[in-house]
This record gives sequence, structure tokens and C-alpha cells, in this order.
Amino acid sequence: DAGVPPHKIFPDHEGMAEFVKAEAHLESLPYDEATASWIRSHLRQQAADDLRNLIARASPDVIHSKGTACCNLDNAYIPRQEEAKKLTQWLKEGPPFLFVTGEAGVGKTNFVLYSLLRQRDFKSKPFLFFSFKFYRFQAQSNNVRSGGGQELARRLYEIMLPRDSAKYDLEYQQHVARQMIAQGDVVVALDGLDELARVKSQDVVEDVARELHSLFGASPKARVIITCRDHIFERLRRTGALGSAAKRRPFRIKPFSKTTIKKKLKEYFT
Repeated sequence: DAGVPPHKIFPDHEGMAEFVKAEAHLESLPYDEATASWIRSHLRQQAADDLRNLIARASPDVIHSKGTACCNLDNAYIPRQEEAKKLTQWLKEGPPFLFVTGEAGVGKTNFVLYSLLRQRDFKSKPFLFFSFKFYRFQAQSNNVRSGGGQELARRLYEIMLPRDSAKYDLEYQQHVARQMIAQGDVVVALDGLDELARVKSQDVVEDVARELHSLFGASPKARVIITCRDHIFERLRRTGALGSAAKRRPFRIKPFSKTTIKKKLKEYFT
């Protein structure tokens, strides 16, 4: 119950480790709690910093690391109560992948970030948020946190693992990070799949879909949110670029009515 996988107990004798585990009727944990606690603490501190920086709105021209220059997370936010209920339900018992779609500028990114940073049910879970706006830039080859593997996995590790993680067993940290996502203990939000399709190509989108499936497709507990403009999502789904991840109906964000917007403006300025 120490939270150490069998292959770490006997790194050169995995068969022996499995034999001991079976004979003693032991059940290995998916990851060790010490490393997981370290990662959770890092992600929660990161979330607190993100919330403070996004609310501050230092400059409308500065693109935050979340890929957005403006995000309403304070009393300027217009609640989407029905959508929030559905998102909470998905968190508790939904499929691993959830596509959040809608028109350009409708508030997909804002809704997801508000849910992750402000909603009670999501605040209890650490999360990582990655914008596909930054996918076009190759990861630095000297960034030891990246390790080997595919592009998306490298980016997720860069966000999840603290900068001083190179001092420790990087491969094992990545194993723990991956298992935390697979077990649904860390929510993943991937923002702007349409940006990837527009700037790169459909082939790159297919690569990402395959990588997501290989990383978490067999993990029913995983929770991965992917935002995309609705018309791009439908095109990618028709061509099969999104694979099995897009079989379920997407979660569509609709524009606010004029009445809702007028009501909020009146509340905000009075």
C-alpha cells in the first residue's frame, strides 16, 4: 500500500514482482501518492496564478499562456447554468472525451476556463489547460521536462511537471502524470482544435486524435475537454479525422440572447 508499482520494486525482475504481487494477493496502485501530491500541488498553484492573471487583464494585447487575451472570470461573466449542470454531470459519469463546440467568439474558452477555475465541482480537481494556438511551435529540445514521446504528450508533461522535476526520475514522473489523467484525477482541457486544423493540416489533427486515443482512449475514467468551432468539428468528424473520440454528440455552446446581454450590462454598470 506504499503506492509503488511492482516494476519499481524489482526493476530488473518484473516477472518476480508480478509473482510476489499475485502470491501475496496484493493490488498495485495506479501511481504513488507522493509524486501525485507533488503534481497536484503544482497544478493548483498554477491555477491560482492563472485566475489572478486572467482577472487582472494587465493588457488586452497580451496573449496569456492559456491562449486568450481576454476572459471574463469575475462578475462580468454571464452564467450558463444549464450548460454548467451538463458539464458537471459529464465530469461525474460521462465518456472520456467531450467536444465543446460553438460559433467563433461565442464563449467556448471562457466557459471552460470559468468552469475549471470557478465552478465548485471542478475546483476540487486539478486540471491542465493547453491551447492549440501554441501547438505550432516545436517544444524546446533542451527542455528536459518534455522527455521522449509525441508532441501532445510532451506539452502535457511540460504543464503538469514542475520546472525542477529534472532532478528526479523524469520517466517515472511522466508515468504518474499519465496515470493521473487516465484515472480522471486530473481534468485535461484542449482549447481550439479548429486553430490546429486551420494553421497546420487535417493530417496533424488526425495525429492528435490518434495520440489522444493511444494515451487515454482505453481509460473510461479519463476526462478530456476539447473545444472547436462547430463547422470545423463537423467537417473533421465527417472526414473521420477525429476517430472514435467524436462518436458522441458534441456539447454545443449557443450565443446569448439579446435580452440576456442587456440584462447583464445593466447589472454590471449600475
